[in-house]
Amino acid sequence: MFLAASPSTSSTAIIIKVLEDMGKIKIKSATLIIGLLIIEDLVAIVIISALHSSIIVSGSIDFMQFQMIICEIGLFIVGTIAGWYAGLAKNIFSYRQA
Repeated sequence: MFLAASPSTSSTAIIIKVLEDMGKIKIKSATLIIGLLIIEDLVAIVIISALHSSIIVSGSIDFMQFQMIICEIGLFIVGTIAGWYAGLAKNIFSYRQA
């Protein structure tokens, strides 16, 4: 599982560099590709960290523990994004009132 998930994180930088060199980084399809690559990286990081922590703790993969770790990481990501949007919205509304 580690070997399957780790190469996906390094491909993002390579693809972004190729798009940049070709001068196509600003087109809509490139933006969609980059967005999908970032989501793929987040999923790979969740899988790698969940597998790593479940194997380190118990020496084997416990499915319930694996699910709990994935839920915790997912809540962290959702909370981070929600906090970012809340801060962004606060800045937008305070800018309009000034």
